[in-house]
Amino acid sequence: MALMDILFWALIIWALYHLIKWLRTRQKRYIPREVKNAVLKRYFNMCAVCMENTFLEFHHRKPYSDNGDNSEQNIVPLCPKHHAMVTRYTGDKFE
Repeated sequence: MALMDILFWALIIWALYHLIKWLRTRQKRYIPREVKNAVLKRYFNMCAVCMENTFLEFHHRKPYSDNGDNSEQNIVPLCPKHHAMVTRYTGDKFE
């Protein structure tokens, strides 16, 4: 029984170690305010497709899930309609 307890706690410690390591090294999904302002300035506070200027959302050109970053070059402002279209119909890629 003592060996099983040792193995159990060793597994718990191993899992916690790797969880903490992953949490420290993963990218943050949060887009900094400075990046948002620079992107909006580049696109004149309008959707990149239709020039709508209300309720803009920020879209990653290279998807975040594919290791896309939060740089100004990877973010584009889109209205909700075009953001939904790009996300659903183009496989989340914006060219």
